[in-house]
Amino acid sequence: MTVADLKSFYINLDNAVERRAHMSAQISNISFEIERFSAILGSVVKEKIPGMSNGQLGCLLSHLTLLEDRQNNNFNLLILEDDVVLSQDIDLLPSLPGYMSNNLPDWDVVYIDATIVQPSLMSYFFSLKKQLPPKQISVVKVERNMQAFGTHGYLVNKNSTAKLAGLIRAYMSQGKAIDNIYVALTEAERINSYICLPYLCCGSIHTLNSQIEAGDVGDNIKIWHQIRRMYAKRNPISSEDERQFADLIQQHLSLYGNTTFGHFLRI
Repeated sequence: MTVADLKSFYINLDNAVERRAHMSAQISNISFEIERFSAILGSVVKEKIPGMSNGQLGCLLSHLTLLEDRQNNNFNLLILEDDVVLSQDIDLLPSLPGYMSNNLPDWDVVYIDATIVQPSLMSYFFSLKKQLPPKQISVVKVERNMQAFGTHGYLVNKNSTAKLAGLIRAYMSQGKAIDNIYVALTEAERINSYICLPYLCCGSIHTLNSQIEAGDVGDNIKIWHQIRRMYAKRNPISSEDERQFADLIQQHLSLYGNTTFGHFLRI
């Protein structure tokens, strides 16, 4: 498969001019096109969902609308949020759908960035990532005992777009964020999810600013943010990178131990 089999979009509010400039500057330096998709502002949505903030509602509806608008088109779909940093290896992305279809044809979703919340899995992913030769990608299946949060960047199989949109519609009334829905669907084996290594994007300073405004930036968020950036670094990994990663894991363990961060969704 080639770029012709892929359509790529970043979700961006009409009034988020700074973020649009942030994305446009990055897109100008890569080998494939990423189009802007106008996001939905949750505060102006009349039909609220109990339990969801305006930000969560707008985010969910933006992703859902993009999926529904493209569900009858014959291409794989890359969805990005406008607060990502594209990695040095982002030009490997157009080869990913073909790799998945040839080797793992049951795939529905591939995360190119995700927040892993279990320390043992954080270390496992880092060990897998650092073994890869430079400019080479691999994928790991998200098993039922794993949790991969976030919708900053993910690829959707062209044969799964309608299914994924229908599942989101079926469970959105429970009032949980869209990434919680994806985690629950994966755990229930309703979708087959994978994670790409190295990450092909990760969070930027805009990510932390969004969470600060939402009152949702604790020490765990800061640690996860830094770990995601480590997963997105191009190999080879230096000894200093390894030391920094070990320090981040130790910080997480000292603050939270092996606490599980649940999604609290009924599927």
